[in-house]
Amino acid sequence: MMGGFGNFGWGYGMMGGFMWFGGLICIIVIVLIVMGVVRMSQGTVHNNERVYDVNSNRSAIDIIKNRYAKGEITKEQYEQYMKDLG
Repeated sequence: MMGGFGNFGWGYGMMGGFMWFGGLICIIVIVLIVMGVVRMSQGTVHNNERVYDVNSNRSAIDIIKNRYAKGEITKEQYEQYMKDLG
């Protein structure tokens, strides 16, 4: 007897029982795509802070004042930016 119907005694066939692995890879890829779409829809993030939006209602001077207040730029940079914009 050959043991089995058409697989000639080789058990689960050519894949050896690892056919579920392809399905798992498919699920992982789908989850990663969904996570990427969600991440992109939340806006661009840089150093855990939102990057300033070009279409924002805030003026450039307000942004510079805010960055100086948070310590993101030095006094020299602040003065140079104000000079450039002023």
